[in-house]
Amino acid sequence: MSNRPDFNKRWDGTDAYLCWAAAAANALSYTGWANESPEEIFDLIKNETGDVKNAAAAGIYIYIRRHLKSISPLNMYVKLLPSSSLWVCHGMKERGACAILGLLNDYIDPGHVITAYETVIKENTEIEDVRSIKQFICTDSDDTLGEPFPQEREITVNIDYDITSKQLNTDYILNKRKSFIDLAVLVLPR
Repeated sequence: MSNRPDFNKRWDGTDAYLCWAAAAANALSYTGWANESPEEIFDLIKNETGDVKNAAAAGIYIYIRRHLKSISPLNMYVKLLPSSSLWVCHGMKERGACAILGLLNDYIDPGHVITAYETVIKENTEIEDVRSIKQFICTDSDDTLGEPFPQEREITVNIDYDITSKQLNTDYILNKRKSFIDLAVLVLPR
């Protein structure tokens, strides 16, 4: 087993949207930006933001601003996928980065956020275009949500690029429908 954090958001009766805070905590821990555990980072972010939607990048900036005041800005990039998927894959494969992936199944649903640690490229291909991506190896910040993955530590999310819709479709089931990757927050190692 790897040293990939898999902190899951805690349900306290008021938490509906904090999967992004758990994924941000995992990414900060994994890339060496934080000395605290993912659980402690999650609590710091949650106490600062409350239960808001889709704020992974903001959560990371909040942590940096409040707890690492003396360092230069974090090596973090927010990219829309699939147009930037090759850049994300190169960062993960060559620089040891991790990515926070935003999943949607339509534009009305609030979506879900997971942490990706590894990119798997299709056999006999190079990272040339979005169709090269086969899978992301991830941890889920809410093990009770996605299907068919509940309670597993690491999950493999299969990717299929749809040339018509220009989406990175996944086999991650969110609210009984397959999801697609909307954006990624790439966090480079410290």
